[in-house]
Amino acid sequence: MNFLQIILFSTIFAGLNLHPVHVSVANLEWVQDESKFTVSFKLFKDDFQHIINSTYNTNIDLFATDAEKQAMEVSAHIAAYVNKHFILDIKDKPLVVHKPEKIKINDDSIWLYFSLSYPGKNIPENAIIKNSLMMDLFDDQTNLLILATPEGERGFRFNTKNKSTTVKF
Repeated sequence: MNFLQIILFSTIFAGLNLHPVHVSVANLEWVQDESKFTVSFKLFKDDFQHIINSTYNTNIDLFATDAEKQAMEVSAHIAAYVNKHFILDIKDKPLVVHKPEKIKINDDSIWLYFSLSYPGKNIPENAIIKNSLMMDLFDDQTNLLILATPEGERGFRFNTKNKSTTVKF
């Protein structure tokens, strides 16, 4: 392959916003004063745009100047997708996310922020966490989760072979 072909090849793929790693990061935190969990997700915005548009027949453009507004306009679809692929199950009762409290878009990522109401006043003893976000698009997807509780922080990794785990708080 000569130099000109390499430049042409690189330019074509650079324009497609391809990235070799399929990873998301989630932060799950227990908020004692409010008896709730908060969860935030960081995802590649090109991948997330593709999955929302193809799954829900929408046409959001997360690269537009009004991308955060467009994302909030389809927040019901975003919540539906998150509820299907991220489950915090306490005593066989999954906690449900509703409309995102906030959406922030950076150069290559989208941050989604949610609250999960919990009927108890104290942190539960244990839970099952499922995180299969974006695994319906990528077989090599890895989802990292940082769990923050009064006892400290712990990390978990989810992939297509390990989509859920049981945690003790």
